[in-house]
Amino acid sequence: MNYRNPYNQVTGMHDPTMFFGRRSVTEEVLNSLVNKASSASISLIGQRNIGKTSLVLHLARLQTFLDSVFSTADANRLVFPLFNCQGHPDAFRSRQDFYSSLLKHFQNAPLGGEGSRTRSLPHVNPYAHSSTEEWRRLLRELQTAGLVLVNILDEFDHAVVQETLLKDHTFGSLRGFVDEFPNYSLITCTYRPLRELFLAAFTEYDIPEIVRQSESDFYGVAMPYPLDLLLESDALALISSPSEENGIHFFHEEVDVVMALGGLFPYFLQRACFHLFNKRTRLLHDPLHASGLRQSELDETAQEVLQ
Repeated sequence: MNYRNPYNQVTGMHDPTMFFGRRSVTEEVLNSLVNKASSASISLIGQRNIGKTSLVLHLARLQTFLDSVFSTADANRLVFPLFNCQGHPDAFRSRQDFYSSLLKHFQNAPLGGEGSRTRSLPHVNPYAHSSTEEWRRLLRELQTAGLVLVNILDEFDHAVVQETLLKDHTFGSLRGFVDEFPNYSLITCTYRPLRELFLAAFTEYDIPEIVRQSESDFYGVAMPYPLDLLLESDALALISSPSEENGIHFFHEEVDVVMALGGLFPYFLQRACFHLFNKRTRLLHDPLHASGLRQSELDETAQEVLQ
């Protein structure tokens, strides 16, 4: 029998069965987006690999809405295009290039509704003469259709430190769209608070005061949500549930080793579980390992994780 290792993806959990915890922030963010009287933008802040991308993917799933007392209709009102700033350096050449990239990702990768959406989305032209005005037209059409655009800007740190975007008033224009359209919200993912990132970039590039005032307005638009480590109960569920569902039971001593290696940090827990699962499957039918790995093998697994 072949055993599928469920821990083989350690960043950006696309498999909903591998997402654990974050119930409080999920409830707060969805409530803010669904029940808002005006645009509600969110700034997710946390260490690298703490689970920011996994959380925004989780927020865009229909089942997340249903698990959180919201309805399919609520989910279908929200559109969640995800734009990873790190992976698209061409978006940083100018404000027009930035909005052109956002339009391309709206056109190709709308996330909301998980396939349950019954209404089609507006067509956009990423190559319009003015991509900024094309973005405005899109927001206006979505507003008329009763749809809310939740623009996920992942790895947003990479955008904030771009001199061209700062001097081209890109972030001030984003703030302007949020103010102009009540159906437009932002979710930014960064490893430091937005204010710190902007102030550091202003100093680095000697940004003029008048531009600073315009661009600094941006970081006041988003409510900060620090993303911390997992709760212990969620960490234990992440360790045990996927392995059980794939035919491997982790014994108490093995779980202790994973917790010692990963603590409550989801990325390191996943890495430790990946190596442990592989070793257990290789020795599964060895009667000497009916009660789990020996201490020497656990030590060996720990070394593999730490390499």
